[in-house]
Amino acid sequence: MKEVKIKVSELLKILEDNRAVHAEVYDQACYDRVDAFKDKIFELYKETSDPLWVPKVPTELSFAMPPCNLDSYDRVIQMCKLSDDEVITLSQAEFDNYVRDEWHWKGHFDLIRSAYVGGKMNG
Repeated sequence: MKEVKIKVSELLKILEDNRAVHAEVYDQACYDRVDAFKDKIFELYKETSDPLWVPKVPTELSFAMPPCNLDSYDRVIQMCKLSDDEVITLSQAEFDNYVRDEWHWKGHFDLIRSAYVGGKMNG
């Protein structure tokens, strides 16, 4: 199947639910990033006896900010709200993005987030 017809009202509900989940995961990733940063500073500080120690940035303290992709959801939500159509046709790619929540940016977001999930730096 290359296309699917879906009610705009159902798509809108799915998009709003997916957006809420992404917003929550994004917020948690930001908190995890701060925790990982604090943990790394403490870990590095424990390794020195120099009271004037300053960490080398960015090699020792490189914590990429997780990208906020809420605009991807907001754009499609707004399109649905402004549409006069009751039913629309989605391609496979659109279905993957909007319904299955599998966006092209998702892997990059998860990779950045995985560097400090739970406040611990991997590797």
